[in-house]
Amino acid sequence: MIQPDRMMKAKKGQKGFTLVELVIVLAILALIIAVMSSGLFQSREDSKVQAAKTQLLKDFPSAITRLVTMSNKCNNTTITYAKMVERGAPKETVFGRAWTVATSGGNTVTVTYPLDLQDTTLATSLKDSLVTSPNVKSATGTATQVVVAYRCN
Repeated sequence: MIQPDRMMKAKKGQKGFTLVELVIVLAILALIIAVMSSGLFQSREDSKVQAAKTQLLKDFPSAITRLVTMSNKCNNTTITYAKMVERGAPKETVFGRAWTVATSGGNTVTVTYPLDLQDTTLATSLKDSLVTSPNVKSATGTATQVVVAYRCN
């Protein structure tokens, strides 16, 4: 049986963790944080691209349709940034940047939508997903922006 005096002396001898134990724990934590943060940033970009796709496929065409329906015209007087925002288009992109709008030929509205992506392949996939929409006449894209031409009718 262990005597109480010996037990007290044994506990007094233990002062805490060794430096090696602390270094190992910190290294493991750093590894876990590194693995999780890389996936977190990619996930954030993926969600922004999905939100941009929603804006480009739903919000902008809806605003254009409302404006054209009200006036039966598709020109720079009818389709403006301010009027599109009044009709449901977002004030800025999901990346916090200003978008622009122009009309041409009486039947096309062109929206230039700036991007801010680390993964430039996401810009290409965003552009490619837009061209299948019946409202989209054409879509071109670079790593920094997507330009979408919508039908007015």
